[in-house]
Amino acid sequence: MTQPLFPVQYILGRPGAGVASGTGPWVPIACGAQLLTVTTTGLGTISAGTLLIEETDSLEDSSGATPAQLSTLDLTTITAGKKNVSHVGPAAYGFIRARLSVAITGGGTAFVSLAGL
Repeated sequence: MTQPLFPVQYILGRPGAGVASGTGPWVPIACGAQLLTVTTTGLGTISAGTLLIEETDSLEDSSGATPAQLSTLDLTTITAGKKNVSHVGPAAYGFIRARLSVAITGGGTAFVSLAGL
């Protein structure tokens, strides 16, 4: 059985403390992960919301450039306890984060986790 290079970590919200808006912290992916697994879980009713998974090579590039988008998820697809699992790779990642580009409405929340192989 293949073991993850790094264990599951929550990059936006967490179980029991989902979020309806916001941006998670940049997470360094310096371990050479060949496959990243991003799991997004919806809690309650989600009638609107969009999640972006973004990447940058450096936190100190001073350019003010917009981070690259790795994936986009319409959060209405995970209403009422559903999950979305996406796999991103292989690549030489620098830093990634989760960002709600459109806030969740409808009373629900979501959380996002990350694991790497």
